Amino acid sequence: MIIFGGFVKGTMTNKVIKYFFNDKKWEEVKVTGEQPCPRVGHSTVVHGATLIVFGGRDEDNNKLNDMWELNISAGSWTEIKPSTDDPLPLPRSGHKTCVFENMMFLFGGIFEITKELNDVWAFNLNSKKWILIFDEPNSP
Repeated sequence: MIIFGGFVKGTMTNKVIKYFFNDKKWEEVKVTGEQPCPRVGHSTVVHGATLIVFGGRDEDNNKLNDMWELNISAGSWTEIKPSTDDPLPLPRSGHKTCVFENMMFLFGGIFEITKELNDVWAFNLNSKKWILIFDEPNSP
């Protein structure tokens, strides 16, 4: 099991932790280079040998819509930067993601305290492009 970010003793973190079920042991993954900021309310999925992190909120309570990919064995992060010519999901926290084949699906979340999102996006992990599947009328 791999965990990224969240709170540790009341402080946001961007650490990556592995849990080994057979050994009942936790181990911090040593990472190198640039990495995502500490955050909470984000989502993570595993795709092949990588961990993908999307969105959440930072230490200043700003909602995020960035995406990062961790090569688990190398311990190196790469920011995934989709084309800004294509539509992008709004920044959000509290959303859900899952992976099916080479697509990461994104559902809902919170844009602002008074605005919950009810949209569905798909991110093609090969072409690095977002596709809007469904958007609730009158979304921000």
